[in-house]
Amino acid sequence: MRLALGRLRESLRVLPALFLVLDVGSALMLVRVYRSIDREGAAFAISGGPDSARAVLSTIAASILGLIALVFSITIVTLQLTSSQFSPRALPNFLRDRTSQVTLSTFIGLY
Repeated sequence: MRLALGRLRESLRVLPALFLVLDVGSALMLVRVYRSIDREGAAFAISGGPDSARAVLSTIAASILGLIALVFSITIVTLQLTSSQFSPRALPNFLRDRTSQVTLSTFIGLY
């Protein structure tokens, strides 16, 4: 049992999956909030049509994807150099670190 919990804690799949579920839940909640608000009252916050919103969102998504690719590639290169110069024990320490797990999960959840 302890071994299974340790593997779950060290896995880079569990926390990103949890963040992804939370993001889908918050997206569904925001859709419900958007449908319930008065369209006349929200006119000051929304200017432009669907095409301009689509353009803004695609620009944001492309920039986040570029940032995620950069962060992941730098992280992988750093781990590769660390494990080759010091010892292979650096990788499990990185996987156990909660800060790196939350950071990578946040990036995955944003995209």
